[in-house]
Amino acid sequence: MIKTMESQELIPYVIAVFHHKGGVGKTTAVINLGACFAELQQETLIIDLDPSANLTSGVGIRPANVRHSIADVLMGNEMLANVSQSTGIPGLDIVPANREMQTVSKFFTLRSRYEHLLRKNIAALVSTPKDPDQSPKVYKWVIIDCPPSGGPLVTASLIAANLLIVPIRCEYYSLQSLEIVFELIKDIRQKNNIGLSFRILINMSDRRGKM
Repeated sequence: MIKTMESQELIPYVIAVFHHKGGVGKTTAVINLGACFAELQQETLIIDLDPSANLTSGVGIRPANVRHSIADVLMGNEMLANVSQSTGIPGLDIVPANREMQTVSKFFTLRSRYEHLLRKNIAALVSTPKDPDQSPKVYKWVIIDCPPSGGPLVTASLIAANLLIVPIRCEYYSLQSLEIVFELIKDIRQKNNIGLSFRILINMSDRRGKM
């Protein structure tokens, strides 16, 4: 966790998982990484920012049954702490997605300073308990499952993140798309988040190939 100089409050370390190409194991990486942190008894929150809601269904939650989701947060109707729920794994919570994300992805940019909304909401986790009679839940890690193909939701995620993990398959199209990811990282660092670091995660490989 990181301690802010101004408020001396503990805020989570934020990891965004993104690749411009789909089908590289992005969502699987988020679930497994979150489960590993939880097994180490480190409170972890995973956020499903992909309109496909694969992360939500991947932890056993039906997106159609989700009443309050990350869409409510992005449109300013709820705080992250109020829409998070347990995955059934001790220490691992999720902010789920539902079909409303299809609408949010179209209108998100109409909100004032939309690029910083996710970072602001994550920072507010330490001061917004779900139950007013309880202390706020302190997460050590927040892991964001980003949608593929970029866009404003990915921009907001990378501005909020301390670390970007880029899962890749060792095949031509996945490697070709890395150039787009590197350009995005460069742009984010120059304009909004100079401290953003990244790591490449080789998620699938066939040693018989030449890649």
